[in-house]
Formats: sequence, structure tokens, C-alpha cells
Amino acid sequence: MASFQNMLKSMKQTHLVLEMMMKSSLTILEMMMKTLMISKLNQVFLHDKFSEDGSTVGILAIINQEEKFI
Repeated sequence: MASFQNMLKSMKQTHLVLEMMMKSSLTILEMMMKTLMISKLNQVFLHDKFSEDGSTVGILAIINQEEKFI
């Protein structure tokens, strides 16, 4: 009976480890997607894109607007 309880405990621990790994993977994927988005925004908005007064477009303002949609 003790070995069965140990097996159940081990299965629960394995489940928790797998759940933590999945959450970690999703977090890493989210960071990679945001990095890609920032990279694409840099390509689009920092290549000779100027506002009416001649100053460069603020990339942080654009990123903040994009994060509202994520």
C-alpha cells in the first residue's frame, strides 16, 4: 500500500513539473513574439519615417499601443 501511495505522490509531482514547464514555455513564446513584433516595428517605423515636425516617430509609444491589442 505504501508503494502505491508513493507512486501517486510521484505522479502528482511529475504533473506539477510538467505544468510548470508548460507555463515557462508559454512565457518564453510570448517574449519571443513581443521581440519579433518590436523588431518588425523598428524596421517599419525607424526607416526614414518622420512625423510632421521632422522628429522621428517614438517607438515606445507605438509599442505601448500595440500591447493593448495583445
